[in-house]
Amino acid sequence: MKWSISTHNCFRRCPRQYFFSNIMAFHNAKDPLRREAFMLRQLKSIDEWRGSLVHSAIELYLIKSLEGGILISEKELLDKTITLAKAQFEFSHHQRYKDPNLKKKDAGSNFLALRDHEHGIPIPQEKIDSLYKDIKQCYEFIYSNTRFIKFLQGADDYFPEKSIYFKFNGSNLSAQLDLAVPYSQNNSNKLCIIDWKISRVQTSDYSKQLYFYGFAALKDRQWRNYKAEDLLLVEANLLQGKFVKYTVSAENLLQIEDFIYRSLLDIQFLTGERKYNLDDLEDYEYANSPMSCEYCKFERMCVRFAQ
Repeated sequence: MKWSISTHNCFRRCPRQYFFSNIMAFHNAKDPLRREAFMLRQLKSIDEWRGSLVHSAIELYLIKSLEGGILISEKELLDKTITLAKAQFEFSHHQRYKDPNLKKKDAGSNFLALRDHEHGIPIPQEKIDSLYKDIKQCYEFIYSNTRFIKFLQGADDYFPEKSIYFKFNGSNLSAQLDLAVPYSQNNSNKLCIIDWKISRVQTSDYSKQLYFYGFAALKDRQWRNYKAEDLLLVEANLLQGKFVKYTVSAENLLQIEDFIYRSLLDIQFLTGERKYNLDDLEDYEYANSPMSCEYCKFERMCVRFAQ
């Protein structure tokens, strides 16, 4: 089976959602239900779109400029992000994500499937303007932290949206690092892993996610010579205007191993061999929170099979 932080969170939030997203959804299936599930999995809320926009813009424009030795201006970064947002919005508005002849990778950075567009819900301009305002606030925070900017400019290399795949206890694990930055300190090689957060929710605890990223980084062939103490994990809450830093110890890594192991057991206990069989859906419980259902990408499909 495949495991990541997102699959763990999905399973905890709603086992049925996990079934639709991780077992049923398949882009190449002849079964139209499986293709529909794959399409629904691509849907984003406005808040999720805001986050993905910032992530994409940082990768495409900010980090690219740093790699070229010239820091893009805050205004230019915002302008390019809004241009990208408009292209994505048009793509979603015309529901091009439904085109069976268009592969997601061919659409490139323009790909977007908004939940509102799929369900025919009008998106007022005020909502888009608010999204642009939030993005501007994120960039103002980044550029106001001159120490952070200087750190990025002085880095040895940049690895935006770094994908790491490795095996653990017979399962395939994956981690998607927003940004990994090797740097030197006191004649030692260090690695900083930065995770961008674009949310106003104050109560979320992302420590397990960050520690898992550190655990994954040490499994990567490129960084296997690093030790736990060589890692610095940074949770960059751009809308909240704060950085949360975590150092890594051997104890942290053991705790993460235990966390992954228990999560895998829970999922495997229910899913078994994980082969798709629609009759198995009845074994998957509904979410405990009605809020999970209200914002679920698969609500339409879930209601259909509940009848």
